[in-house]
Amino acid sequence: MKKVLYLILENGNEAISVFDSIRQAGYNGTLMRTASLRHALDDDQPEDTHFFSLTQYEHFHDHGEAMFALFVVDEEKLEGLKAMIRVKTDNFEKLAGGMFSRSLEDYEGSF
Repeated sequence: MKKVLYLILENGNEAISVFDSIRQAGYNGTLMRTASLRHALDDDQPEDTHFFSLTQYEHFHDHGEAMFALFVVDEEKLEGLKAMIRVKTDNFEKLAGGMFSRSLEDYEGSF
């Protein structure tokens, strides 16, 4: 069964390190620059916010206050990915953020 891991991290050099470790471990995902509701309503976010892959992260990480990542992984790989994120973020003490996962009930494709 496939699982979806949702990860939100404060943007910056520590996030680069986390995403780089994830990529080096062979995972792929989709990243989105995000902003809090307060910042979005204040309209101080760049106009070009869009989706991009882990391999493009280093080119786009300098906009937005947070990064939202979406990973589709095999169920047996989920705990390993989560453990890596816990270590790299020091259980979200070193780097603000959070994660949660859900089962994919209806899945087609080649992730």
